[in-house]
Amino acid sequence: MRSKVIMTSVLFFSLSLFGISTAHAQDSVPFETLSIGIDDENGYVADGDFAFSGTVSPLPPELNLQIAWSIYRSDGLVIDGGDINFDIGVISSQGTYLWVVELNSSHYSSCACYFSITVSNDNNYETSSSIVFFIANEVNPHIGITLDSPSDSDWISNEMLIEGWVGSLYQNQEKLYGKLNRINNIGQSCLEFDDTVDFVIFPDSSGTFSDVIDVSSNLEGWHDLILFISDEGGDELEILLCTPVKMNNMVPIGSIMSMSNIVESDGVGLISSDFVEPYWTDFDLYYIWSLSDSDGDIMVTEGLKIDSLTIDLSQSGIYQLNLLVIDAGGLMVSVQQTFSIENIPPIANLTIDSEPIIDGMEIKLTDSEKWYLDANEYDTSNDISKLRCSWSIDDTPVYEGCERILTWPDSSNDHLILRLDVMDDDGEFDSINVKLIHPNATKQFPYQIVVLIFSIGFLISSIFYRNKNTQSIPKWDVKK
Repeated sequence: MRSKVIMTSVLFFSLSLFGISTAHAQDSVPFETLSIGIDDENGYVADGDFAFSGTVSPLPPELNLQIAWSIYRSDGLVIDGGDINFDIGVISSQGTYLWVVELNSSHYSSCACYFSITVSNDNNYETSSSIVFFIANEVNPHIGITLDSPSDSDWISNEMLIEGWVGSLYQNQEKLYGKLNRINNIGQSCLEFDDTVDFVIFPDSSGTFSDVIDVSSNLEGWHDLILFISDEGGDELEILLCTPVKMNNMVPIGSIMSMSNIVESDGVGLISSDFVEPYWTDFDLYYIWSLSDSDGDIMVTEGLKIDSLTIDLSQSGIYQLNLLVIDAGGLMVSVQQTFSIENIPPIANLTIDSEPIIDGMEIKLTDSEKWYLDANEYDTSNDISKLRCSWSIDDTPVYEGCERILTWPDSSNDHLILRLDVMDDDGEFDSINVKLIHPNATKQFPYQIVVLIFSIGFLISSIFYRNKNTQSIPKWDVKK
């Protein structure tokens, strides 16, 4: 095969030829379900008077649609077209518009042409559908092609589905040749070609072709998909189609910035990530954050460029964090991280009749029959409402609640041990013990002093009796 390339029928990014819907405004509701039907099939041969017919459905409540038809040559040149008047067509009871376009082949030269129907509205939304047909006023070798996949500027990753229809007037097309040509930017698309072949596609007998091409080794960036055939002698290439695609074989790269030493507080924390797109840096990444706690509750946050997550630090526990990062081409990467928020134990504070009490104190109560107990507990705001206060007298539980009134128990004791236990919902607790003395209790002489006096008296008496006994013992007179 010689290196000469014949560029006789290149289609430059013609969305309307490929039946691709495009949108240019904000309200797309009527076009999400809009369908265009063409009754004829690819490869129709026009001879003399002929007509194309089809449907547009479902119609919106207000008929603000415009329907136009066009005939293109394979090089993209529009050779005929016009508007379809709703008054001429038929609207069925099912909300379907039936249209007809009547033509005559004598008005056109021989070609492999494209008949296209385009539907648009006042918001500049439009969608289209097209078929290939042939006009044979004289013998000609023209070939027509439609490409259903990939579409213009599609994202391609690892594998590329190529499907469509190709045919000629005499149905002598045997196979398609294809290649992917890497370009620096979209502005250079479809400007340079050579005769190298990357793959071959064999259409079936009806002209339909479909094949999956492995592109996992292709570099990131813009590529031209070029489809062409050889002439009858197999010496020259005729390019049928060229359309640009975005090659995207690398997943986003990055990680979650790890968090450590997180302590429960009333504030918030920030978990960030550093993911980047290796090549397509002009396109934003899509983030899906999923945070689940030890109770099984899940919080999901997602959106473009949401590369960080704010968390509530007032809720202690063990957390599982999952992050899914998706690039514009649909490639994704998932990372996980487990972290914990350390609980702050509650701090018990006690006042009796508004007087602050310290753990281990001994106090005599004021002359009254009741005393006001107030546990001025401290914890993070999320735990305050869940704190439990328990009161015990001489190790016997007597009260629940953080504000109570103490009355002296019916007993002969003139003192007691009051204990306050404050517990949060995580099982952490703090305690205060205080010895309370009844206001009518008499002050006893200190036991230690009594013991000391008794010991001193015993010592003095022992010495006195020892001296007395010593004087009464007979002595031996050595001079006699």
